Order: sequence, then C-alpha cells, then structure tokens
Amino acid sequence: MMILRTRSAQASELPRGVEHRSGYLGRAAAMMLRTRIERCSRFEVHGIRMFGRFVPVPRQTAWFAPRGMDYAYSGHCHVGTGMPAWLDLLRSEVADACGVAFATILATRYRDGSDAVGWHADKEPELGPAPTIAILSLGATRDLCFRERGQGGARWRVPLADGDLLIMRAGVQDRLQHAVPKRARVGVRVSLSFRPFETGR
Repeated sequence: MMILRTRSAQASELPRGVEHRSGYLGRAAAMMLRTRIERCSRFEVHGIRMFGRFVPVPRQTAWFAPRGMDYAYSGHCHVGTGMPAWLDLLRSEVADACGVAFATILATRYRDGSDAVGWHADKEPELGPAPTIAILSLGATRDLCFRERGQGGARWRVPLADGDLLIMRAGVQDRLQHAVPKRARVGVRVSLSFRPFETGR
C-alpha cells in the first residue's frame, strides 16, 4: 500500500496546469453514466512484466477509440474497435468544456479500495508531445495525488468525488507524476480519461 504524506488541495493550491471542476456532472447524471458504462464495457484485468513474469494490475480497464487508434503501455496494447454514439457525444461535450480535442477514452474501474495505480506520467508517443488529459470521476471518492519530478519535490492530494472533472493541461505530464493510492473501506469508482491521439506514431 502506498503511504503518501500529502495534503488536500484547495483550488488555489492545485499544481500549475491542473484544474478541478467539482460537480461537473450532477449526482443523478453521474450515477446514470456509471451504470451505463459498466453495462456496456468489457472491463479487463491486464498484466505487466515484472522479474520475468506477468503480474495482474490492481484495476480493470476498457479502451474506447476508433479503429486504428491502438494504445500501448506497460506491456499491453489496447486495440481501438470503435466507440458507442452516446459515449462519443460525451467525449465531444468534455472536449468542448476543456477547449481541446479528445479522440479516445480510457476507462478504469477500481473495484474497491485495494485497487490503485502507482506513480506515473502519461507520456506515451500516441498522446503527442504535450497532451491535455481530462478525467471524469464516477462513483466513490478517491484521491488523485500529484508529485513534482525529482527527489523532495512538492506533493498535492486532490479528492475526486462523484461527477468531478479534473483537467491536466499541456506540460503537466512533463513536470508531474500522478497516482491513485489504496484506501480502506471504499466502493467502486470508474475513471474516464479523455485523451488526444496522434496517428502515424
């Protein structure tokens, strides 16, 4: 379990380039969306190679992207097979709200508090050199933690509640890493990560 000595971030204390829009979706709309995404999605558990063997990651994922938009990270390749019309409409609405173009959605399902993701930055070449990425959080409140690169850098903790939208603007992935730590006694949370995609990479 990751133990993070961080503090809950107020709006004025967010890392540079990070925006937190609390209650972007109302409770009823968030619940409806989460129910729909869980019913239509084929969430899977993938593995990463560690010490010569594959170890399952503690979360489930599903990839929504047009054909040809395949996304590889941590030894696994998500293959684009299309996106339902209602989810494509949501992608367009979030893109308008953020003022950028998103092409794909990575859905991550945290089944309980033991599911988590460690420190990382989204720097895969398919995302382009300086991507803006938005996260729509559905279900249980979970902390999204940030830390500056380099030893002894600043840290932040942003609790994302049901219906919250968080935006990581261009440059954030170069300066910061983020993580979702384990948490005791918490329910299901689904994270929809809206991402750009650059073809030909």
